[in-house]
Amino acid sequence: MSDHKIRPLLQQRGYREGIERRSFEDALAHEFAVLPAASRWLLRHPDGHSHDHRFSSYCARGRYLEQLRLWERHFPRDQLLVIISERLFAEPAAELLRVSRFLGLGSPSSDAFPPRNVGHYGELSPGTRERLADYFRQPNQELADYLGSDPGWDG
Repeated sequence: MSDHKIRPLLQQRGYREGIERRSFEDALAHEFAVLPAASRWLLRHPDGHSHDHRFSSYCARGRYLEQLRLWERHFPRDQLLVIISERLFAEPAAELLRVSRFLGLGSPSSDAFPPRNVGHYGELSPGTRERLADYFRQPNQELADYLGSDPGWDG
């Protein structure tokens, strides 16, 4: 599994800011224990807030197609533009131009893109990495099919 899928999982606000104090493996176990009930509760209470959903949805937030489908309930697909972060980080000026064109704006005036929101985390155990690769294999393939191109993530 590429580091792409792992970085968003680890960079959850709660983990990055020290709110999440469990090991990554324990946090994942907690997610799978509490998130189904929290998700069902939020579906019944769309204006509600769930601490468990907000701070324990490490893997759920990595299932991007599910989130896109929620946006499609409110906006036609042609009004959504998906940006792959690796492409944005590798070629920020080109991706910003793509966004500007999508929005019908003129060319952006800046090509200076200093890094933001950078985090550094420890290594995952090989077993955890393999479990995550297995977990995301199908959702990543479904996202690639939806996008019509492979986002470039293995696993």
